[in-house]
This record gives sequence, structure tokens and C-alpha cells, in this order.
Amino acid sequence: MKALKVLALAMLMVMVAVPFAGAQTITWNSSFTVVNLGSADAAVTVAFYDEAGAEYIPNPLDAGGTLPNPFTLGPGGSMIIVMQFVSASLPDGRYSVVLSADQPIVAIANLQGLQDPTVNYNGSYSGSEDVGQTMAYLPSVSNAFYDWYSHLSIQNLTDAAMDVTVRFYQGSVDVIGEITKEVPAYSSWHLTMDDAGITPALPADYNGSATVEAAGPVAVINNDYNQGMSLGAEQTYTGAVAGSNDLYCPGLYDMFLGLWYSSLNVQNIGTDEATVTIWYSDGMSETQTIAPSAAYLGVYMSGTHDGFFSAHIAGDQPLVAVANATSGASSQTYECAAAGATELRTPLAMKWFIGQYNTGIQVQNIGATAADVCIEYEGYTDDDECVNVAAGGVNIFATSYASYLPDNWSGSARVYSVNDLVGIVNQNNELPGEATGDFALSFLMFAGN
Repeated sequence: MKALKVLALAMLMVMVAVPFAGAQTITWNSSFTVVNLGSADAAVTVAFYDEAGAEYIPNPLDAGGTLPNPFTLGPGGSMIIVMQFVSASLPDGRYSVVLSADQPIVAIANLQGLQDPTVNYNGSYSGSEDVGQTMAYLPSVSNAFYDWYSHLSIQNLTDAAMDVTVRFYQGSVDVIGEITKEVPAYSSWHLTMDDAGITPALPADYNGSATVEAAGPVAVINNDYNQGMSLGAEQTYTGAVAGSNDLYCPGLYDMFLGLWYSSLNVQNIGTDEATVTIWYSDGMSETQTIAPSAAYLGVYMSGTHDGFFSAHIAGDQPLVAVANATSGASSQTYECAAAGATELRTPLAMKWFIGQYNTGIQVQNIGATAADVCIEYEGYTDDDECVNVAAGGVNIFATSYASYLPDNWSGSARVYSVNDLVGIVNQNNELPGEATGDFALSFLMFAGN
């Protein structure tokens, strides 16, 4: 049995307290999507754990009673589970989720926040597997940093309660704040940056890094939100459980389309000072020195780089990194990849889904030579699209331009090549209507081979 632990931050009608005075409350909802990577039918069971550690296995998982728990998922198939449609036996609240299957699976979760009256927040992150990780690393954590605030959800991936410790850093190896809490089995601890238990308290205007440590396996997401922007913004990513001397970031922007710009947070998780060189696909490069546990912040909004480009980060210590993007209205974040694969999968892609959502899949060729890169959408295996991509280059596959996909389509997708690839998925609401706020979200693709 293979279990994928998914950190579902919040579900139906959760009232999340924000950490600064005068701000309005955000109501959070969630959905998550699972895809079967195996060659046979998968029996998938979904279990929910509340903050006290109580387990719930609701049945059915949809409002119409057609999705049982467990359910069967065919090879390459995907399933969306929307929290507000889960059985009424599951009380409103914040939950962590454990997905168990007899075939290899991957999953992503989507979060949507609503701030009265109509300001929206959207984020997405990848599920985590228990691979024995007792440390997780967060290269970007904020407290009142240009109105950005972090909300950490930390899941205990074991079947017994255990203490979890979070340590915060800013520019050096010195710990500037620390907090420990006992977390029930499979449950999650939701930590805001104004928690009175963080000793000493984090300063205002804080942008740093953090580590999460426990005696057993843990997983963590960072949900960064900004209520200072008139339209609201949210950036969500999964904490890394291991580092690499080489990282790849397939999508960065420098005033792309006159709107989108990026930032890059690179954390040194080694024991010595790191010399780090960032090679950009537009031919530029830079070198930085980063202290152990600390992170470097790079911002791309001067028009110096190409509007759309990729990066290869190389260092002499193990590194983790996240890339952020914002248009001033919408924001998104993803984790830079430590390695590539000749086949990548996404649990979710959409074309005018519910009349609003389209998908852009951005794929970087990290091989030493140019190669054809192809995409195949679930249910359309005879309509593969292929594009020749230069070494280090990037291509965007946009569902809105795939004429063979019908409107209101959603499903999984597979990208493949003879060279190793890394990729991200951007989901965009292109018809937000009268609502304002953040309608973009992004996550890293999974290796499929």
C-alpha cells in the first residue's frame, strides 16, 4: 500500500484568523486532485485528520453519492475531490489528509480564500510522501514583509503524537526565533508568524528562512498571503525535504507582458557557507554567498532579463529554492526542482473548466542538447503535441490553444522527451467576473518514470 500524505490546509467554511490588526478575516475552501501513475487500477482511500488527531473516513466523497470511499482510479486517471461536497459527516474545520493506494499516486491541493465581500485568494501545492524525512526546509518565510505574512501547516506523518520544532533564520546561521509543539498522529499544526510561542518574537519586515524538525517524518506547506494589496494575493509552496547542488526553475519573469515579475529565494541547507551561481537561459548569470540555513532573495522587475526565462542554480552546498511570480493582482509560487525526468505528470490540467480556468504547462529542457518535448492529455492519446526545445530552453503548452480539447475539460497530462525535463503547471481563472483578487496558482510537476 502506498500512502501520499497531503496537507489540506483548510476545508469548508474555515475561518482563518489573520496575524495583523485591522485586516479582514479570510474564509478558506479546498480541493485536491489525485492521479494514478500505475499500470493497473488503483484502490484509493481518503482519510481526514482534524487538529486534535481525530480520524474521519467519510463515504461518499461527493454530494451526489456517486464517489465511494475507497474509490477505483484507472491507470493514468485522475479524480478531483472538492471539500465542500464531501459527506456532511465531516465537520467544518481544518484537516490534514492521507491518501492510500495500491498503485503509485501523486496529488496536488488547491486552496481558495474569500475575504468579504469579493476579494479572492488562490494557491496550490504538491502532496508529500513519507520517505523518512525528519527535516523540512522553507527558503521563504515572511512576517509583515511588504504586507506578506506566512501561515505554516506542518503535518505529523507518523501514527503517534510527536514534538515538532520550527527554527527561523535571517541572513546568517543564527536562530532568530524558535517554537516547539506536540502534534497528534497524522494531524497538522497551523502556525502563524505572530504566535506568542515563537521565542524571541519575529521582527516586523521579516523575510527569511526556516527549518522544521522532528523525531519522525514531517511535511510542511507555507501559505503566504498579502492583504495589503488592494486586490489580495497568495503564494503557496511545499517545504523541501532534501537539497541539491543543482536546482532548476523553469519559469521566471521580468516584466513579462508588462505585468509579471519574479523573485527567487535560495536557501543553503548545508553546514558551511555556500558559493552559489545562478545561470539564466537568457545568457546572464550572477554569484552569491549564502550562510548555512540562510536564504538569498533575488528580485527580477527591472526589465534587465528576457521577459520569460528559466534558471539553473549551482552551489557547493546543498540548496533548496522557490520561485515566486506576481502581476500586482495575482501571485503564485513553486519549488525549484532538484532533478529532472524524461517523463513528467500533472494531476490536473484544464481548458475553460467551468467556463473559467485554463492551464499553461511550462517545461524546461535541462539536457545538454536540443530535443523534442511532447505533451499528452488524459483521454487524448492520439493528439500529442511536440515542440523542439533548445538546451536549457523553455516551452509553454497552453490548453486554450489545444483545439482538440473540448471546453469544460479537466484531467491529467503527461510530458515526455529523450532529455530530462522539469516543469510547472499554472492554473489561471481568465473570467473572474465581478470578483477581484488572486486568480492564479502554480505547482511543480511530478516525475512520472
